[in-house]
Amino acid sequence: MQNRMRWKWVGLGLILLALALVGAAFLPVPLRGLAEASGGEAYWSELLREVEGQLKKQPEERELLFTYAVATANLGRLDDSVRAFRQLENLTRLPDGGGDPLSAEVYEAQLAAHPGDLLLLNKLAFLYYAREEYGAASRFFRQASQLDSSNEWPRNYLAYCLYRTGDLDGALSALEEALALNPHNSYTHLLLGLAYAEKGWYLKSLQELAKGRRALSHLLSFQ
Repeated sequence: MQNRMRWKWVGLGLILLALALVGAAFLPVPLRGLAEASGGEAYWSELLREVEGQLKKQPEERELLFTYAVATANLGRLDDSVRAFRQLENLTRLPDGGGDPLSAEVYEAQLAAHPGDLLLLNKLAFLYYAREEYGAASRFFRQASQLDSSNEWPRNYLAYCLYRTGDLDGALSALEEALALNPHNSYTHLLLGLAYAEKGWYLKSLQELAKGRRALSHLLSFQ
């Protein structure tokens, strides 16, 4: 039970950027930014530059903030993502409830018209995570991971959602894929160490946790 709670806590810390989305099911229709793309750091960096320019003119536009938060999450800039999601949370706390509660369904309709849109896949993944619909979130994070084949971050988020559905083996597989893409990601090492502990593989767990110390320190600073 202790290992389970530690995994849950650190997993929640890793995607604290999504916790502020409790009210984010009320987000408006998504920004149509870049066309469908295969992902990677260049894609997210270009999208981020575009959105940052627009946010200078519209600093409280929710769709732009959501896009900014998703882009920074995919670049591993968790501090920036957390701040953006917290700002989104404040903006959605409106007297009328903040807007259309069916926006995830609107995103799905748009995705049907634009299959393979990496930004839409990520937005849907985070929205379903916020609803605690981890099976649906996993489905979209998995699709995002397949398109964004060189990016370890969607695999980290996928692993957490798979764990919440009870699929620890699937979570381990996602984390091992993430680590193969970037052996130096301390967040992946931390989550992998906790997952190994839950499996009872304590020596492997200690080795990974030692490599994840920097991530743990960083996550503690979010509290």
